[in-house]
Amino acid sequence: MSAFQVELHQDLAAIEALAPAWRQLSAGSPTALPFNDVDWVLAFWRHLARPGFVDQPCTPCVVTVHDHGRLAGIAVLRIETRTLPGTTVRVARWLAEGPSDYGDLLLERPSPVLVDALLEPLLQGPQACELLDLRECRGDSPVLPLLRTVLQQRCTRLQDTPDSDCRVVPAAASYTAYAEAQFSAKRRKDFRREWRRLQEDGRYACQMRHRLPDVGAWAAEAGDVQASHPAAGRDRPGEFNHLHFSAFLRELLRVGGERGWLRAAELRCEGRLEAYFLSWAYRGRYYVYNTAHRSEVQAVGGGKLVMLYMLQQLIDEGGGPVDFLRGAEAYKEVLSDAVVRNRRLQAVAPGARAAWAAKWWLDWLPRSAATPGRRDRVLQRLGRQGLQVTLADSAARLCHRLQQGVRCSGPRPPPE
Repeated sequence: MSAFQVELHQDLAAIEALAPAWRQLSAGSPTALPFNDVDWVLAFWRHLARPGFVDQPCTPCVVTVHDHGRLAGIAVLRIETRTLPGTTVRVARWLAEGPSDYGDLLLERPSPVLVDALLEPLLQGPQACELLDLRECRGDSPVLPLLRTVLQQRCTRLQDTPDSDCRVVPAAASYTAYAEAQFSAKRRKDFRREWRRLQEDGRYACQMRHRLPDVGAWAAEAGDVQASHPAAGRDRPGEFNHLHFSAFLRELLRVGGERGWLRAAELRCEGRLEAYFLSWAYRGRYYVYNTAHRSEVQAVGGGKLVMLYMLQQLIDEGGGPVDFLRGAEAYKEVLSDAVVRNRRLQAVAPGARAAWAAKWWLDWLPRSAATPGRRDRVLQRLGRQGLQVTLADSAARLCHRLQQGVRCSGPRPPPE
């Protein structure tokens, strides 16, 4: 431990200064993900660290460990401040939780000593947190067992529960070999017939883009496709049609093209984008991140066919497994039987304040959510909003009811 230098960075400029060493660590780390890459983290903080994506006031918290001057580990977190009855607590989460399908520590090697060093400033000292709530911990990570062990040793309580499942198409020698192993002869014949029909139409063409000459124009096209998706609506406009999420994706499209991550499979009809699958090629694995198709191409199976085209391109490129990430869409079960089962780790730090917070966070609020009555709804609001906001909200509701009562009051009609 004496050779380790542990630092905590909570300033955007300090995090940006880490970028060269961070990228070098990612290039050799067995736990590197697009979601803990410095460019992903910075894009999230610039565009999505705001109300609507982050429920509570928060600050970035990037913990680094240097081993004899060499960057050996990074924990990429944010610290949220939550007000509970009688106290205020600090909760640590993965910094880019939400748009990130996996969370993990970034280490040069799986090591319990490195994991312990990264967690130490979060559990002891002036910047310590009362609670750690780590969602979507990657189920097949070599660090996950180490993280569990260190949290069990360091914390007074650890709750380990299932989170999302992610379907993965294993690496194959070729698309033909994959299709023969995964699909029946009849289904393969049906796919070939649909492809021929699409090609004979003459208006459709598929292509795979590794770089976009005009990111803004392509993002606008993708937003138009999302708005025309059969499931689109006022409540589901699509990520490319959301002001802040679109800015986040545009930055990733630009960075992905520059760094060689981007794989955008397109289906176009006479030049117009009809369907797409957006993926990231990162450290020996493909991550299928975003997709949409217009309702008009359903008749020709456009969404399915561009998906198969994408799979053929990625598998034959030989870059590793194809990870379809979170989501219970039926087509994912057709494509693969392999599943990565993510975990949620909720840990309670030592101390009386943390123990009190844990009673709310891990006991009362989940129980009240399962059986919501009036008292339990109040408890949920207290845990989510804090005492002051909840009292103000309750007062406003009472005033509204009194006003409604005044408006509705008057002489009752005589009985018939």
